[in-house]
Amino acid sequence: MHRCLEAVASQTRPCDRIIVVDNASTDGTLDELNEVWGDRIEVLALSRNVGAAGGFSIGMRVGYQTGAERLWLMDDDVIPDPDALERLLAGEARLAERGLSASYLVSVARTGRGLMINTPGIDLRQNEIWSHEWPKLLDIGLVPVNRATFVSILLPRVTMARHGALLAEMFIWGEDVEYTTRVALDVPGYVVGESKVQHLRQIEGELTLETESNPARIRYHFHRTRNMVFIRRRYDSRTNFIREVLLNLKRAAYFLRRGEWLKVKILVAGVARGITFSPEKVDIDRPFRDEPIDFPAYRTRYGV
Repeated sequence: MHRCLEAVASQTRPCDRIIVVDNASTDGTLDELNEVWGDRIEVLALSRNVGAAGGFSIGMRVGYQTGAERLWLMDDDVIPDPDALERLLAGEARLAERGLSASYLVSVARTGRGLMINTPGIDLRQNEIWSHEWPKLLDIGLVPVNRATFVSILLPRVTMARHGALLAEMFIWGEDVEYTTRVALDVPGYVVGESKVQHLRQIEGELTLETESNPARIRYHFHRTRNMVFIRRRYDSRTNFIREVLLNLKRAAYFLRRGEWLKVKILVAGVARGITFSPEKVDIDRPFRDEPIDFPAYRTRYGV
């Protein structure tokens, strides 16, 4: 967390404000933030854990409703290069010079060992002669993408005004993919080759139910299964949606043979819920009256 904040606070293009969403931490993080960072940051403390989706969603709404023209969002295990923000803004300016706009811009992410991670999906739209357009802006280091993660993403105000905030009901896993897929349907996002960050996850490899042994984390895979079935259903082909359902049922059969009943239950319940899941759109201007925000200074300042 502190490495992330130090990197954000040391950008060559300084951030106008730094807002930290404390998602009902119980390990002393809130006290530590206030003690170490003081008034250099603004802490938005939540009285209950609303998941990554809920935390990002509330943070987006606070930033938007207090006037931000752009939001630069990331997890606390992301370490941006000193010029990461400057490069994102430069990419936005280069697009404008060519009469183009972006629904969002993202940085190139690597692990601590230099491996690629959180790789966006290339936008494969074709031109009138049926050729892919994605190499068009390689000369200025930009590639159009149709999905990404919230590992260093720059969101323009117009995107949030048009599409709202993250779907808080998704809770965790895939909520950023859903949002970036949805907002890029009309206007693509862009990965900016010169903007670089490190994503220092505790586990570098893929987080799978097959390798997970922590019962608490196993239960989180319900959200992952449900959300991926939902995303396939809403944004992908019928064939890929059916393939996603069958793949997870096949995995459930594998765990059934092994006697891993909790994992079977998680997968079956996730698939069943994903088929009907329809999370409510979160309006970016929605008031905060019913949100679990518990920080008097913030309530006073922003009237929430």
